[in-house]
Amino acid sequence: MFFVFLGVVLADLGFLATWLVLGMRLQGGAADPALLERHQIGGLMVCILTVFAHSVTFVYFLGTGLAVKEARKNWGIGPEWLRETRGFKMKAYPVAMLAIAATIATGILGGAARSGAVPPLVHRAVSIAAIALTVAAFAVALRLMLRNGWMMAVIRGEVAEIRAAAARGDRIATAGGATPELLRPADEVKRAPSGFLASRACLFLAISLWVLYAFFFFQHTANGKWQEFGRVGWIPFALVSAPLFAAAAYLKSRHPLPADVDF
Repeated sequence: MFFVFLGVVLADLGFLATWLVLGMRLQGGAADPALLERHQIGGLMVCILTVFAHSVTFVYFLGTGLAVKEARKNWGIGPEWLRETRGFKMKAYPVAMLAIAATIATGILGGAARSGAVPPLVHRAVSIAAIALTVAAFAVALRLMLRNGWMMAVIRGEVAEIRAAAARGDRIATAGGATPELLRPADEVKRAPSGFLASRACLFLAISLWVLYAFFFFQHTANGKWQEFGRVGWIPFALVSAPLFAAAAYLKSRHPLPADVDF
């Protein structure tokens, strides 16, 4: 995963540098219209790529953190690994969030500068700040990914030792005296109802639709077309999301999560 992310980082930094240089060549209204359009369309794509690259950081540490939590519950590994993975997230997330916010602001202000709502200097200043934050976030994420990868390798070794001890017939128990979940008999394992999981999926899809609506709304606002979009633009999102919200509420009421299930 480290080398995949490194490739994404290098590609994104290359595009950011290219569009920063291209933006510096623009001189307001005296610039070539074709160059302005190329910068605006390409800049939007670069913003999307940059947000995607930072999202990899969130997904990676969220996924590995969940894996550590599951290894603790299923195999009884030491609790210090949970503290370690939380520490990684607390170091990587804040700077990545700032970089994402600055990147999105750069894209919005780019449209505003094109329409004359804000001076181009504001857009350029925010873009430089966004690139600086992105470089810092990538440096932090790459360093922590290396440390996290080493931690996951050690955890896999600890799980292998626990499984070998269980195969020999040794009793495995956590610090509280409980037997890890995957070492219990199958009929003792508590699972979340399928209807509850489906309700979570419906709720996530419905919320995602309104996040997409907010993105389009801000794009139209930056281009000075928010009035015409605001009058009718929300209707398709409401028509699609309303059944999803209703399905989520119905499924959750019919399939509640038992109190003894850790979800």
